[in-house]
Amino acid sequence: MNKMQKIERSIQSLKEKILNPDVKVSDLLREAKIIAYELEDKEILEWIDKELNGYKDVPVPQYRILRGLPMISVPNRGLVPIFPLIEQNDEFIKRISEYPEGGAVTELEKMISSSSLEKPLYLRYPPRLEKKISEKAGYNAIAVLVVSPTNISKILEAVKNKLLDWIVNVAHSMNIEILEYGVNSIMFPNDLIKKLPDDLKII
Repeated sequence: MNKMQKIERSIQSLKEKILNPDVKVSDLLREAKIIAYELEDKEILEWIDKELNGYKDVPVPQYRILRGLPMISVPNRGLVPIFPLIEQNDEFIKRISEYPEGGAVTELEKMISSSSLEKPLYLRYPPRLEKKISEKAGYNAIAVLVVSPTNISKILEAVKNKLLDWIVNVAHSMNIEILEYGVNSIMFPNDLIKKLPDDLKII
């Protein structure tokens, strides 16, 4: 089996795993990294590394922007919605209603595995933004953005979709058939099928 045949087999395998809801996204990324390395696809390799290791000091993709309810700690009351406790400003409201989730995919998987999909997640704001919120509130407060775990699931689904789009494009550029792949394609390679009589090809 030559290099291209191995790549084709790997692409077919990755496609099947992407379509399997039981396979972790982190495992898909690791398998995709091997294929991308063999294809010398630097762009997808860079993206895979960010997804596996986290977006450190770099902007996150749009699908990683979480939106939720900003809340703030109030003495003797606990967490309550930030508004109308602080002065409302459209730009500031938008800023604190969004959360750029840059954690590694493995961290996201743990977030949704450790809690039910009905239980909200409380994401602590970065220190600089929390300080700004405290200044507007007039006291040293704890501020969080409350989001649904389904938003984390959507990030993982977006990663899977991007992986699928990538291998579809790779398969197309390499003239690899990925619509159907099973016993026939393993036992009867395309080169062999082409040599068969027409009536046997149908079978």
